Amino acid sequence: MDLGLHTDIQAQAAGRAFDAQLAGARSEAAGGDVDKAAFAFEKLLATMLVKEMNRTLPEGFFGGGVGSDTFNGWLEEHLGGALAETRALGIAESVRASILQQRQAAELTEDAA
Repeated sequence: MDLGLHTDIQAQAAGRAFDAQLAGARSEAAGGDVDKAAFAFEKLLATMLVKEMNRTLPEGFFGGGVGSDTFNGWLEEHLGGALAETRALGIAESVRASILQQRQAAELTEDAA
């Protein structure tokens, strides 16, 4: 397999996964579950943070052998999820407050109309 094609396939898969996670967070917000939406967004950003940190390593967490890209992806996702569960980044709280503020502003606008 051509290495360039392999990298393109990985990039496309990562892009689809990102889009799916973002759509899930949006769906939670639209469905009214602000806490789940905020957590999903924090998990997404925490996973992206771990992925970017992994890119700074010359051979990733698992070297460059066969299957290392799969194991790196799994580790990145699990570390991102664990980091989000600690709420140490404080992103979920900010997102939650922002969503609630937007909803409140929308309600005030509707009431005024």
